[in-house]
Amino acid sequence: SVEFVVALPEELGTARASVSMLLLEHQMFVWIGDKANPLLESMHFAIGSKGGRAGGGSESVTTLFGNRFNALGEKISMRLCKKLGIPVVSSW
Repeated sequence: SVEFVVALPEELGTARASVSMLLLEHQMFVWIGDKANPLLESMHFAIGSKGGRAGGGSESVTTLFGNRFNALGEKISMRLCKKLGIPVVSSW
């Protein structure tokens, strides 16, 4: 498990973001939120498949529950899935 906190630039106010990453067997769980008030308000899942277009891999992504606000959670899951080559569950 990896955890870190990032202070946002002063012009964004006093908001803070915590990120926890848990590497499971053959997949990763990523949580992004306020460590002082940890919630699972939305959950997104991305998984890759071999083959796909032009012999490369393709990914599928979905929102399991919660807010699809600009598909942000789906984008996070998809990018990490592509980069790491393993299924990714994200919550924020």
